[in-house]
Amino acid sequence: MARSNGKAHGAAGGGNGQSVAHDHITIVIADDHRSVGEALEIALDREIDLDVLEVVTDGADAVKSAVERQPDVMLVDLTLSGVDSIEATRRLRERGAGTAVIVLTGERDDVALARAIQAGARGLIDKTHAVDDLATAIRRASRGEPLHAPDEVNNALRELRERGQVD
Repeated sequence: MARSNGKAHGAAGGGNGQSVAHDHITIVIADDHRSVGEALEIALDREIDLDVLEVVTDGADAVKSAVERQPDVMLVDLTLSGVDSIEATRRLRERGAGTAVIVLTGERDDVALARAIQAGARGLIDKTHAVDDLATAIRRASRGEPLHAPDEVNNALRELRERGQVD
């Protein structure tokens, strides 16, 4: 379901009412619950500088969409059926896609964070966060910024190693 909200590219409104220059950020959402993906699309499209290009429901379609559309950011549900978010992120990196990946999850899990970072994602965001927090994370990821503090990532990687799950 490809859509564009028709928003003009360029300046975006800042949170304090002032005009702030931002690049227009394009997004693909992958969530196996279409209603969740579409709800995220509606919420994010309210942001003047964010434009959801497509909502897909599995990892293989997420990779295909990202390769074809080349969005700035892809939001991927951790537990996609078929090709999961970790494998989808790996496949994007193998294909040289420049899309920043943010993994969405219903539960905070250090092992999931470590696996996502290892695969090349910018980070992991809990679905219970406010849409404003998600929009901020999307902007940070599109600028190439990490979404987690180094000590948080190191602790997650240490836990993954202790469980013997390092790739």
